[in-house]
Amino acid sequence: PVIINGIEELVTRGDLLDRAIIIYLPTIPEDKRRPEKDFWSALEKALPHILGALLTAVAHALANIGHVKLDRLPRMADFALWGAAAASALGFQSETFINAYMGNRESANALTLDASLVAQTLLKLEDGTSWTDTATNLLEKVKGLENEDTQREKSWPKNGRAFSNILRRLAPNLRQAGVVVEFKQRRLPKT
Repeated sequence: PVIINGIEELVTRGDLLDRAIIIYLPTIPEDKRRPEKDFWSALEKALPHILGALLTAVAHALANIGHVKLDRLPRMADFALWGAAAASALGFQSETFINAYMGNRESANALTLDASLVAQTLLKLEDGTSWTDTATNLLEKVKGLENEDTQREKSWPKNGRAFSNILRRLAPNLRQAGVVVEFKQRRLPKT
């Protein structure tokens, strides 16, 4: 596990966001702020209780993991199973955990799409629009949907290969938004 902290969105790539748990912390009100030395002192006192709660949750999950059945397994299926198995030890229903986890994934998906100029362009298409062509030719068609300022942006693909790479990365996120991207394998000529 890795913790990344920042004020603005630090991660926008869908493959990483799909494996992340995003937590937005509230602002600490002025009357609740305290010096760092006081915080560390309070944390030191709380650590045995925190560790005990975590170990209780793990023990509970170990006892329940064999009984957890989910209707469908999301990406990071083991995390979802373990979270559902530990939920009741933390005061939640398994369904509450799964709903929160799925909601977090949906928010991450929306963040990925919002951060991508290509995704925003493709989402402008009317339902039922279908194209079959090379990435280079499709890029030319998509360019017609955007103004020159957008096409000058650093994140706008400059060639078919870059467009294809962006589409491959965005395909799972776009699929959740109702845009299906499929790649056909090229057939090598017979010799």
